[in-house]
Amino acid sequence: LLYPHYLFAGRLTLGDVLEFEELFEDGAIALPHYEPEWITQRPRIAAFLLYSGFLNTIDLEGVDLISFANSAII
Repeated sequence: LLYPHYLFAGRLTLGDVLEFEELFEDGAIALPHYEPEWITQRPRIAAFLLYSGFLNTIDLEGVDLISFANSAII
């Protein structure tokens, strides 16, 4: 997938990337000249997205600092 690369071609949202995908493929919109190092490393992006997705599934509503600290002392 080139979607992460397309985001750096300008001020684009994910919706823009999907809408303009064909224009990128046709060359009507140029790929970015500069990309941060992390975007060029797909395993790094995949690890971040997996970890982020996992963390978003954890329900922390019942956790507060005191109970967390008390459970760590055991």
